[in-house]
Amino acid sequence: MPAFRDILVAVVGLTPQVITETVYYLTQVCRPPAILSGIHVLTTQFGKTQLLTQLLAPGSGHFHTFCAEYGLDSTAIDFEVHVLKDEVDVPLEDIRTATDSRAVADQITALVRHLTSDPTTRLYCSLAGGRKTQSVLLGFALQLYGRPQDRLLHVLVDEALQNHPAFFYPSKESRSLPARDGRLVDAHTAQIDVVDIPFLRLREKLFTPTANADMGFAPAISQAQQELDTLVDLPSLTINYTDRSLYIRAATIPLSPLQFVLYAQFAQLRLQQAHAHPGDGFVTLDELEAMQDELLRHYASLYSTHAERVTSLRQKWARGW
Repeated sequence: MPAFRDILVAVVGLTPQVITETVYYLTQVCRPPAILSGIHVLTTQFGKTQLLTQLLAPGSGHFHTFCAEYGLDSTAIDFEVHVLKDEVDVPLEDIRTATDSRAVADQITALVRHLTSDPTTRLYCSLAGGRKTQSVLLGFALQLYGRPQDRLLHVLVDEALQNHPAFFYPSKESRSLPARDGRLVDAHTAQIDVVDIPFLRLREKLFTPTANADMGFAPAISQAQQELDTLVDLPSLTINYTDRSLYIRAATIPLSPLQFVLYAQFAQLRLQQAHAHPGDGFVTLDELEAMQDELLRHYASLYSTHAERVTSLRQKWARGW
């Protein structure tokens, strides 16, 4: 059983080919191949018509012919078309205004947030289709809610066949198509490549995605920015055992011998916590008292020329803290 349920998410405009091109890459070129359980397409009302006519028409749709040609079960892939709507919930024929773009941003964000709420899914988000704004919004939504397993992709097709109305995927057998310059191009030898785009995954770092399940795109960006702005810029800390000095950036912090030993011990404990398990860096007085011998050894090694100090400290600690 696969570790994740693979789902393709794409924005599509007037070129539904990007769906079959991406599916071809994921199932025939990608290694290991994706086993798609779902495809979610965000598009306009007109884009939906193109999808239903060119990709999903029973029997003749290119998605069905692709699956048949390459031995995939199209009925095992849940293909959902999400028609984007305006601010008053009317399906959009096109996205032309800033108001429309804001409504679209919220819908793209909501879908990505919903799909990533299931830990068993792995998203392949394609930026190849739709208007540039839609692609950018899909990328930003994945940046907000994406997990380590999710991927952001951009499909690349041979220039002669890019946006070609009759090209939907590389065919198994030779099939000639007329290129723009009049020459014939073989769909069988067409190359499909994908750019795997690195992106920041902010989901677990800046905010809890499930805290505001209905949060729109702009508020989510604002909240993430607030979290970034309030992150503490901690300066570097250096503890120099050679000259028994403590530095924060270029500033020297004067400490007594006992203070230096205690501070160094706390810093060492904090490093151990950071590597082993989360902690707040604090210890109880009982835990500190249990470290007396270790602290005295450090004290003696650092201040061996002052044996009387070591003896005095040992006597004081014998009577308790």
